[in-house]
Amino acid sequence: MGSGAGATQTEIIRAEHDSSANVQLKKIGTYGWDSDGIQWVKLNVDSSGNITIIESGFSTIGTGRKTVTPAGTAVAIASSTTVKRVIIQAIVDNTDVIYVGDSNVVAADGSERGIGLYASNVIELRANDLANIYVNSRVAGEGITFYYEN
Repeated sequence: MGSGAGATQTEIIRAEHDSSANVQLKKIGTYGWDSDGIQWVKLNVDSSGNITIIESGFSTIGTGRKTVTPAGTAVAIASSTTVKRVIIQAIVDNTDVIYVGDSNVVAADGSERGIGLYASNVIELRANDLANIYVNSRVAGEGITFYYEN
């Protein structure tokens, strides 16, 4: 067995139906326990059967909140912070849609750019830096809360 992987290895597959109602099995990935047997991790198995961990747990987690002031302005959700994953939720008390995207995100009615979130809606993103994620709102003071992992 290769570096960093435990003895258990499982291929995860899902069944998909095509337009003719035929079932096809699609491989999602290979998973197993880490070398300590504590954490379920994504594995890579090469043609020789060597196993390496390609995705494991996170060393840091954090949370934050960002509001948009003035309305119609794209603002980064945080200063430069290295991340692997971020979950963004529109603040529960928002009265209008808030948009999430890059520095070009737009909330103006009819010109929207990005992903629109209504109050309490959630989006999960894979990203490398919180400073590259922006929000924009039609209403000043409305915003998002977020949770991140690195």
